[in-house]
Amino acid sequence: MQVIHERFTRSGARQARRLQFEGRTLAEGSVFCGEAFINGQRWNMLQVSGAHAHETLGLIARENIPMRCKRIDLQVTIPIDLEQYDALATYNSCDTTSKLLMLNESDGTATIYLGQRTSRKYARLYVKRLYSDYLRLEYEFKRDYARIIYDNILLHGAVVCDDIFQGALDKSHYPTWVKQQFSISENGVKPSQLTPIEELHATEGYWDYLSNVKQSIIRSLEDDTRAARVTAWVKNLNTIVDNTIL
Repeated sequence: MQVIHERFTRSGARQARRLQFEGRTLAEGSVFCGEAFINGQRWNMLQVSGAHAHETLGLIARENIPMRCKRIDLQVTIPIDLEQYDALATYNSCDTTSKLLMLNESDGTATIYLGQRTSRKYARLYVKRLYSDYLRLEYEFKRDYARIIYDNILLHGAVVCDDIFQGALDKSHYPTWVKQQFSISENGVKPSQLTPIEELHATEGYWDYLSNVKQSIIRSLEDDTRAARVTAWVKNLNTIVDNTIL
């Protein structure tokens, strides 16, 4: 978390709390870093929203910061002429029964939701008013989808985000014009097509196993020289495999 603090520490840090996590909000509240002790273990939480999310993801990828990602949102925003955009017609053209149209009473715009909010993938299309009018398509990935996307970002870089967004768009029930306007990649993939988590983390349990084997051998040996030899062998094997994987 130190690299995150260093990046945003000048942007109005304040004490804050999220669930059991005590920490600080940074960057006018759009970044939260906190920690908690749960079941005797120390856990860190990082939440980033708004314009800082993209920058933070790139920073995390460059620094190769390991985390267990619970949710990741990918979005593309394009300029829109509201006089030419018909939210109701777009909604009616969505080829699925799992959809919802919600009106924003404050400005009269509407959001089109596809999928179930509790599912691993959830989509929303809505008007975003910044210094002009924009249309934003956003995909929300949760649980194992979020984790495998994040781990593949560390493995391949942030370009994975474009491919995942495109893969979700290709398989979506939005009308053709939406797919054409929001297309960003020629290599759309689904989370299930990414490098499996089991392969990315295959060595985690294996090193625990090796360590246990080493300890068992050491306890059974009276010769300190042999014990030292076993320890050196495990360390050397660890280094060889790490260099091969990375």
